[in-house]
Amino acid sequence: MVPALKDIVRIQTGIYLKPNQFGNTVYIQLKDFNERGQLITHLIPEISITDRLSHHLLNAGDILFAAKGDKNLAAIYRDEYPSAVASSSFFVLKPTKEILPDFLVWFLNHPDSQKKLKSEAKGSSIASISMKALGNLEVKIPDLHIQQLILKVDELRKKEKCIQNELMSLKDQITDTRIIEKI
Repeated sequence: MVPALKDIVRIQTGIYLKPNQFGNTVYIQLKDFNERGQLITHLIPEISITDRLSHHLLNAGDILFAAKGDKNLAAIYRDEYPSAVASSSFFVLKPTKEILPDFLVWFLNHPDSQKKLKSEAKGSSIASISMKALGNLEVKIPDLHIQQLILKVDELRKKEKCIQNELMSLKDQITDTRIIEKI
């Protein structure tokens, strides 16, 4: 039987707070991610967290899933900041079973998973994926060794794409240089 996401992670919502100039905690929002889904590293604390809200603090290995908007990225929080919370645009996934957080991020960002989740999105102006829809997503979990292999293959594939892009850029430069020399 293939488990649902809700069976292998604890899902909680991010929080909505208003920024202030005397914050002690980083407030992670969608705008804080680059086009590759990586967290921008120079964020400034802009909210204040009280003891009552401390259960929203992120821990290394927590997964942020952007539930609102067109880009439903998943990203792992790697404890870059002493204190950070996710905005209400995110669900925070806290793995409870033996699954690598990086594998789960890979799985959630996979085109097949994205397609399933987008088919469940609701909303007329801003599409939103509900906690129920996210929690019901079936997650195929291979053993840890296979998870590590999948991540290694994905890493190599990304490196290959970067090298191909660099190669295309160099070819363009060579072509442009030759054309200019002929004029």
